[in-house]
Amino acid sequence: MWPIPTRGGDDVRLTTGQAAEIVGTSPRTIARLIDCGKLKGARVGGGHRYVMLSDLMAFDRCSREERASRLGDMRTCAAEEGFYDHGGAVADYLKGFE
Repeated sequence: MWPIPTRGGDDVRLTTGQAAEIVGTSPRTIARLIDCGKLKGARVGGGHRYVMLSDLMAFDRCSREERASRLGDMRTCAAEEGFYDHGGAVADYLKGFE
């Protein structure tokens, strides 16, 4: 079963498996995100969870932006601490492969 169109509008209701496939994670991770309230979703009869495609895409976009921001912060911190200063050691090492 692959996306079930909803009655009102262009949005699509997804199972946790479908949502997981779209964003590259496991269905269990999607379920956990729904259960803890980080991802907007709902339970239907039998305890099955679903998420709307628009909510999944909004969550994924925000998650990517947050990760990019945190990575930028880590790079800045590493540069300030001198982690990228190799004093020519890397260049000297690479000369051995010429």
